[in-house]
Amino acid sequence: MGVAYEKNIPLGSIEVDVKRKQNLLGIGPKDPLQRSLKITELRRTIHVTGPRSRQEADVLLWGADNCPVSNSLEGAIGIRTRLQVDGPWTGHVG
Repeated sequence: MGVAYEKNIPLGSIEVDVKRKQNLLGIGPKDPLQRSLKITELRRTIHVTGPRSRQEADVLLWGADNCPVSNSLEGAIGIRTRLQVDGPWTGHVG
């Protein structure tokens, strides 16, 4: 993540999991060629390892929400981001 490099936040490992939410076919054509299914939301979970302060977590979330891909998609589709830290929380700020 670019913001981690810029803010000197060490990353042990990082993994991003993206799931999609899509409109449900309640009524309308059953033929796939005639229906319009769309993704309505992306749900992104970012897994990082290593000790992390709350401030570092906030910076990493900000970076994910303000990256070029998020900025390009936002408005056309909702993006929900969650950061999962696999390591102890510290009082240290990187």
